[in-house]
Amino acid sequence: MASNKYFYQVLGVQSNANQDEIKQAFHKLAHKYHPDTSTEPNAEQKFQDINEAYTALRNKKPVNKKRSKLPIIAAAIVGITSLVAIISFFYQNSFNTQEIQTGILNHNSEAIHSLENANINFAKKVISGTGVKVALIDFYLKNPPLWKKLDSYHNSIRTNILKDDQVYRRLRDHYYHQIDNEIKEDKFKKAMPLLGEIKKAYPKKSELFHKYQQIQEKKQQRLAAMTQKYMDCLYKTWVPLLERTHCMVDARDTIKTVGIEHDLPIDANLPAMYAKEVRLALKDQNYDHADDILLDWEKLLPANSGQRDVLKDLLYLRRERENIVVDLSGNDKMQVAKRLHQLSADPVLQQQILEIAKVKNNILKYQFNDLLTIIASNYGEMSPNNESKLREILEIPEEVEDEDKTIVANTPIAIPIPIQTTATEEVKTNNKTDTLLTECQQLYNKNYLTRGKNTALSCYRKVLKIEPNNNQALDGLNNIENKYYVWADSNLRKNKFGRVKFYIQALQKFNSNSSRLTGLKEKLNAAQRQTVAEANQATKVKEAAKLARLKVSKEKAVKEREARLKADKERAAKRRSARYKVAKAKVAKERAAKRKTANAKAAKERAAKRKVARAKAAQERAAKRKLARAKAANERRAAKRKAARAKAAQERAAKRKLARAKAANERRAAKRKAARAKAAQERAAKRKLARAKAANERRAAKRKAARAKAAQERAAKRKLARAKAANERRAAKRKAARAKAAQERAAKRKVARAKAANERRAAKRKAARAKAAQERRAKRKADRRAKAAKASAARRKAARAKAIKERAAARRKAKRKRKAAKKKAAKRKNAKRKRGASCSRLVRQMSTGIKPLTSKQRAYFRRRCR
Repeated sequence: MASNKYFYQVLGVQSNANQDEIKQAFHKLAHKYHPDTSTEPNAEQKFQDINEAYTALRNKKPVNKKRSKLPIIAAAIVGITSLVAIISFFYQNSFNTQEIQTGILNHNSEAIHSLENANINFAKKVISGTGVKVALIDFYLKNPPLWKKLDSYHNSIRTNILKDDQVYRRLRDHYYHQIDNEIKEDKFKKAMPLLGEIKKAYPKKSELFHKYQQIQEKKQQRLAAMTQKYMDCLYKTWVPLLERTHCMVDARDTIKTVGIEHDLPIDANLPAMYAKEVRLALKDQNYDHADDILLDWEKLLPANSGQRDVLKDLLYLRRERENIVVDLSGNDKMQVAKRLHQLSADPVLQQQILEIAKVKNNILKYQFNDLLTIIASNYGEMSPNNESKLREILEIPEEVEDEDKTIVANTPIAIPIPIQTTATEEVKTNNKTDTLLTECQQLYNKNYLTRGKNTALSCYRKVLKIEPNNNQALDGLNNIENKYYVWADSNLRKNKFGRVKFYIQALQKFNSNSSRLTGLKEKLNAAQRQTVAEANQATKVKEAAKLARLKVSKEKAVKEREARLKADKERAAKRRSARYKVAKAKVAKERAAKRKTANAKAAKERAAKRKVARAKAAQERAAKRKLARAKAANERRAAKRKAARAKAAQERAAKRKLARAKAANERRAAKRKAARAKAAQERAAKRKLARAKAANERRAAKRKAARAKAAQERAAKRKLARAKAANERRAAKRKAARAKAAQERAAKRKVARAKAANERRAAKRKAARAKAAQERRAKRKADRRAKAAKASAARRKAARAKAIKERAAARRKAKRKRKAAKKKAAKRKNAKRKRGASCSRLVRQMSTGIKPLTSKQRAYFRRRCR
């Protein structure tokens, strides 16, 4: 038993406290930790400890104090007061429970707040009311967050609420409605977390798992449909470019909304096609259309593109044409140098602007070497080709070195008069080039690329001989090469290796050292090796199946031989029995013939007497027998036809059964073969996607670095034009940016390598698991086949025994029928012979005319003798 010191600590009083202090402390703590009203943790245990301490100390004598002399009446009063307080508490508690339940049913926020702050027992009483749990859940669904508020309850209360079937159905319907709405909008990424919330609360509900599978199936179906739409848009090369790309962008946005685990393919010709469209728009001076194409290009292919940046600069220059003319006609030497540097990027615009007399004369006022010096100091050295072209347009002669290797400078520049014949020759050359380019484009559209006499390749090369730096001809060659790459990839996917080799030979005419060509050759070799391996595997499977069939056929032939031997023995025994019966019948016949011979004489005499009397009756009986025979013959023929139909039906059923079994075996074999081929294709596709993704990331990183460097150089050139004093600060910033970019690239490469390594390891593990599962399935299939073969052999054996019995019965029946048929034929022959004799007699009687025919004889003659 615990010491008194511990009891004083429980009640929170001194060890020398009197009975009044102990009682006051007890009442205070009892009210605080009473299980029905307290919200403190472990209130029930504390209340028991307080009662035990008060029971132990209320009659104890305090230390250093006299024994308390509390009257008995006061103790009784206190007890009665406590009892009244407890009764009033329970009454008030009951009243509050009904009031809070009504408030929750009416979605009263104060009642729900009271429930959240109530103790466990009181909360259990409240939620035990009819419809209270569902009303509480409805309130929380309208005033989220639901799960956070449910988590604020004690675990027992939360469990009690969630295990109610009506609550589960309400939550399920609410979440299913939200999930269906998200799926209608293709927001599968939002639908899955919603389902995860309710699955977390009900992890053992099978219908939630089925719902998860349904969402995954819908997601895959939607992805497949949108991917197919994207691929359809991608390969609609006959559709206008903007319509085609808008279709691709819409499909790709939908796919991103649904969620996809790999990059979508892009037509390799799209950048070239965009560039061609932009150049045509610039040529037609349709700058708004060119701007739309560039925006669409950036939207479809967001990766940085140097070609697109160059075209943007060209569009900017074309739109700034008037300002450039004004600057080149002005007196600001720095501005003139800047504009000349900008025009070097667009030879066509440069030719057009510098041929303006006002601009040309203004530039010739300045020393050309001074302008070159300004350009070199602010924007970098001008390339020799651009410098020579600029001199040619401005008609400035090249500088000549004297004997002392000193450059003659600052010489007065004479403006020569243009010669008409030179301009005429240039116009003729341009007209010829345009004609050739039109012809080349027509050949390209007809797919007359490299094979034959008149091809797009030879046409573009003619243009390049006339004008070596013609952009349209260079783009045409790139388009031919890209088209061959697209065709080669398409035929490689279809396993048309002959066509792929032809395209590789055609591509070698362009650039035999191309990395893309090497990759295409590697893909071709890999696909050929895979095809050979699959063919070898199929050959092995066929040989194994052939050996199995041979084995089965041998076993079947042995069994059939044994059955035939057995049947031959049975037939021989039957023939011996038949011979014995024939011999016995012959002896009986001879005896009958002797008796017949003995009785013949008497019979003839009796027959002669009865013949006349029986003639009339014989005719009647003959007629009756004829009807009976006809009826019996019809019945026999009907029975024979019925038996023949039954036999034919059995044979047809047996043939159908064999055909179905054979077709089922073929379908199963084809299905297994298709499944293996599909699995192999999927593995190859995954490996190919992984390699392509890693290569794309590396190339993207390289392109990003190159673009960042080019952007920095352009920024540096623009900033040098404004102020020379700010060069050092900008250089420092560029240096820091380069360092940061290098760090980011290194980090990206590291992450990409780690990701690729993880994917390879996951692929290996997945392949090992798939191989083990395939081996287990193959073993189970082999067991099932063996069992089915045994059962099939037993059924065939029983069927053959039954067929043998049926054939024996059929032979016996056929023999009886032949015997009966012979008897009938003999009877018919005798009747015919008799009829012939009668007819001959009547004919002789009619021919002699001695005795006329009676009416009966005439009727008989008409009926029988014609």
